Amino acid sequence: TLARVEAGLRSPQEVPLPEEEAALLRRRIQLLRAMLDVRTLIRQADIPGLRRLAEAVASLAEHEEVRWEASALSCMFWLAFTFRQEESRLLPRLLRLKERATRAGDHTTTLATIVFLAHMYRAANQLRLQAQECREGIERARQLRVETAAVGNLQLTLAEACYAENRLDAAADALDQGLHNVRAWGHHDLYLWGLTQRAQLELARHDIPAAAQALQQAEETVQRERFPHWEPTLDATRAQLLLAGCDHVGVDRWLAQTELDPQTLTPNQDVLVLTKARLLIARQRYGQALETLERFAPQFDRPGHLPTTIAFLVLLLVALDHAGRQEQAQEVAVRLFKLSEPEDNLRVFLDIGAPMAQLLARLAGAPDGERAALSPRLAAFCAKLLAAFGAAQWISAPSSPRPLATPQPALASSSSPEPLTQREHEVLRFLAAGASNQEIADQLVISLATAKKHVSNILAKLGVTSRAQAIARARDLAERS
Repeated sequence: TLARVEAGLRSPQEVPLPEEEAALLRRRIQLLRAMLDVRTLIRQADIPGLRRLAEAVASLAEHEEVRWEASALSCMFWLAFTFRQEESRLLPRLLRLKERATRAGDHTTTLATIVFLAHMYRAANQLRLQAQECREGIERARQLRVETAAVGNLQLTLAEACYAENRLDAAADALDQGLHNVRAWGHHDLYLWGLTQRAQLELARHDIPAAAQALQQAEETVQRERFPHWEPTLDATRAQLLLAGCDHVGVDRWLAQTELDPQTLTPNQDVLVLTKARLLIARQRYGQALETLERFAPQFDRPGHLPTTIAFLVLLLVALDHAGRQEQAQEVAVRLFKLSEPEDNLRVFLDIGAPMAQLLARLAGAPDGERAALSPRLAAFCAKLLAAFGAAQWISAPSSPRPLATPQPALASSSSPEPLTQREHEVLRFLAAGASNQEIADQLVISLATAKKHVSNILAKLGVTSRAQAIARARDLAERS
């Protein structure tokens, strides 16, 4: 059809049109062809080609009707969203388009623009604006009785914002609604995104069977619909399930099989790099985790998608801390807190588990001179994170303050010369925070029986018979040392 129209425009004697109308038709044909080319360029991961296309259509659509301008801006959006390229011009143009579409009463374009805005706010780590845009779009659709997959998209995007703020119940509610809507509309990409969010949420709730069920549904959808671009995300989710299930053999096998190259890394493989570093940290292979993160730093530590940068910096902080590179760890901590604190971005820290909780406790307990880089506001954010970990007591524990990454001296009771191991020190910190055996097992990624064994060993070594006595005895010994 497009070819026939173009042929007619090249032969004006066959289709006589005023020049102004012919120019409008030619411009819109270019926009339509651009929309067809976008999918091909995305599949080929052709970032330069997509950028050239975005530049071309941006100028074409400057004075177009709102719906045509929205089509043109979608090229810039996919460049920013899919390939995490910084597009500083896109946000103001989307805001203007939303205003124009609202004035014109074009509800479909308004809703589509709100979806774009919500995702752009997420890329900028502006969680509150992300959630606000989602709620506005959902409410508009309700009032207008509009039913479309875009509403499901907004509900899933709202769930993502709630999860990042560690509001898990709100995230679950939005996720339920979003999954229902996108499934009803047969939007398989959004459905897969929702299922992977579901798996992540259930892991945060320590419900491994529910997370496994969500993963299975996602795997069946990928196989049925032939969506190979989702495989890296599913592979990363499988690895996280192995870790949550304390399948150390499976984790080590996954690590050995997952080889990644910075030169050939695609945006949808970013999750594999972050997951690999996280598993290496969980397995206490901190040197390998640091080597992995530093090798891929150029791909992650750059503007374009701040949530990915923050996830990278969280892992880098833990790896630097355990490598004893305290000055660099301090710098990363300050930068990380500055990025995360304004939007209460909590969950990215909590998902790391015990290594992050222990690091934050040491940072909060360091002498004032060693915490000079932390402003009162950032220090308060550190305390808020510890409270979210259920470990706020660690800040005020009367034991001697320790600098970031400096190990505590081994504790030994007067009746038992055998000191506590490093792992027993970790368990003791959780005991001081009031954690149950199951919570200790979950945080340290060990079995419940192993957690109980560590607690029993601590009691025996300290010569006490209860948790409260163990905590008091440990503090007494630490003060003496």
